[in-house]
Amino acid sequence: MTETPITEITLKDNRRVTVRAASDTDMNGIRKLYYDVYGGRYTLDEVNDKDKMKWVIHDPNYLWLVALDAEQIVGSLIFVADPLHRVGKLFAGVVHPQYQGKHLLQNMLKFTVTHELETENRVDLMYAVHRTVSLAPQIVLDKMGFVGLGIFPNVHRVRKFETHGLKAIFHQAALENRITPPKIIPQVYPIFKITGKLLNLGEGVEIFDSPLPDHPEARIEFLIERSKEVEWEYYETRDQGDLMLDYFPFHYPNVKLYTKDQDTQVFMVFHPSDGHACLLGLKTTRADLINVLNATADYAESLGSKYLEVLIPAQDPVLQKLAYRAYFLPCAYFPAFKLGPEGKRLDYIVASRSFVPINFKGVHLDDQTRPYLLAFYKIYSNRLLEDIESDI
Repeated sequence: MTETPITEITLKDNRRVTVRAASDTDMNGIRKLYYDVYGGRYTLDEVNDKDKMKWVIHDPNYLWLVALDAEQIVGSLIFVADPLHRVGKLFAGVVHPQYQGKHLLQNMLKFTVTHELETENRVDLMYAVHRTVSLAPQIVLDKMGFVGLGIFPNVHRVRKFETHGLKAIFHQAALENRITPPKIIPQVYPIFKITGKLLNLGEGVEIFDSPLPDHPEARIEFLIERSKEVEWEYYETRDQGDLMLDYFPFHYPNVKLYTKDQDTQVFMVFHPSDGHACLLGLKTTRADLINVLNATADYAESLGSKYLEVLIPAQDPVLQKLAYRAYFLPCAYFPAFKLGPEGKRLDYIVASRSFVPINFKGVHLDDQTRPYLLAFYKIYSNRLLEDIESDI
């Protein structure tokens, strides 16, 4: 960022608000804004932890925008960039109730997209995760040129389980610079097909459906480490090239599961407040990865997790199938997500495992996102049916 961005926005009712980068003096006002909107139910550490908030405000990879009417903070939006893979994320967008419906967040989004994707050219793409309790967040992103990539079924539970959606906006060059064709299993194809149609990716894809080698079920006993050292252990192990499933930008591990002999290590982030967990990295010499994934899921559930997510390369159909057999089901397809060797971009599959019955009551979806829910539900139902038929 070359300078602190400042702009003015005229709302639908002709009120003018100032938008600028947040500073330390805004911290109390920011926290009050989120409390006014969410009460005490907002879960992100960036808002709830003062040290994390201050760090984000000063980190050059972040841009925390606040909107002010006189001295009152009435809007907030965070952007973060991964400079290595030229990926950006928009999150934590919130507007004071008295300023909602006046295009404030839409204009803050527009400013950020223009500033980061075009003016500064810091990223090749950026994405946002949106709620589905109403259509409003989806409509705002659609107007900005974001495209739906999938859903996260029952991803968070605060008052009740919520399904979220995933949307992204791309430089066209990023999509043209993908490693193709993707090599995917049949269960991923329905999700890929929707994304491919929305982004004109074409039908160039290889479908792999080879049987997996048999491995008898085996019990794996994990120990757990929860400390500040977990994050550094993760980076060290990843940088040594010892991890699989090692790409998950903007997430940081706070839990390590490991076997007594340290042969198998699993790095996760787990948020007890809403039951959300992500598998960020896996180190093992075991050939029975289905058992490892199932043991990881069982331990995560014992901690209180309701949802466990993993990112799988679209060039690794064996890993996709192992994950599918362990009930990590494809729910989103993210093209050009990672910058790989020689400047080519790699597609990734989002797969999730839910520890509660899927419930889509109260979900509101736009025309881009609805097909993903229908496709996922069929994948979910077919996976249940496979187990039922195998027991007959």
